[in-house]
Amino acid sequence: MTPSAIRHTALMTIESERDLSTGAGQTAAAHALCSGVPAPRRARYVVPDAGHFGALSGRGWREGVLPRLRVFVREHDAPPHARSRAREPNTKRPGACR
Repeated sequence: MTPSAIRHTALMTIESERDLSTGAGQTAAAHALCSGVPAPRRARYVVPDAGHFGALSGRGWREGVLPRLRVFVREHDAPPHARSRAREPNTKRPGACR
């Protein structure tokens, strides 16, 4: 399977603005490779003024990443096909079970 075949998930990437270990824009590659993930199910966050470890620890994590990550997970907690099935009534046969 290639990354472009991924369709039923959400993708959130996180990187640090001042990361000296990885170049800026590294997470853009993940979004380009996973082109099958619909745009509404994607997010990219760059932690401002943070180094390599600053995004996943301390203030950068608590105030920047964690709140966004929580919202993203809540919004995308089930695959799109599961959400649509749960919301759409069964109109094919009255009383039919799914």
